[in-house]
Amino acid sequence: MLNENFRFATNKEENTFKEMCAGFNLILHKESNKMRLKEQLESVQTKTQCNWENRSPLFISCEKGHYSIVQSLIKSTSDLINRCDEERLSPLFVACEKRKVEIAKILNGAKINSVDIRNHSPFYAACRSDYLEVVKLLKTKSAASGIYNIWGGSPLFVASRESHFNVVEFLINLKSDVSKADSNGKTKLIVVCEEVNVNIVAFLIESGANVNHCENERDLHCMSHALVDMRI
Repeated sequence: MLNENFRFATNKEENTFKEMCAGFNLILHKESNKMRLKEQLESVQTKTQCNWENRSPLFISCEKGHYSIVQSLIKSTSDLINRCDEERLSPLFVACEKRKVEIAKILNGAKINSVDIRNHSPFYAACRSDYLEVVKLLKTKSAASGIYNIWGGSPLFVASRESHFNVVEFLINLKSDVSKADSNGKTKLIVVCEEVNVNIVAFLIESGANVNHCENERDLHCMSHALVDMRI
């Protein structure tokens, strides 16, 4: 049962519930409709009602960071934990992407290595968002660090490209492949050289990255990129 956690204490929560229950055409600023909405939220049908993007109340609450709402929803309708939207994004994925570590911790039963239509996993999302605490949490839950997206990019690739040094260091300590290229022939070292992040460049080289690999597009090896882009 949903309980007093579903109080309309703030406008932020009202907006969340409005989004979750848009299909019911309820106007939240009217007191009578607030009561009707609370009644609707007590029903299984409302808890599982999805919006036009196939996003459930649990999905939206994870995305918005409403911990108490997530807690109540998974207690009464645990089957929603792995319900994905139209792009196959899961509640765990958006919690990781939005850096909601406390919510990620309580999504017990979530499929850790599920992927979206681009083959991005929750672990990939956490690495891209530069939230090391979530990255470490997922790893304790057996998250795979070697899942590549449809373009051949790995969690280490995206962390390198976004210049997230702490995440890069953590992934390399997990023995992630430092030299494997994506479908365009770009390695982690090449994308870091494009961004001229000296610390990560040095760390990748120390970790055994191939400095002589050339990308497909311009036939340039990694050390040429910074010069070509006139950044150093």
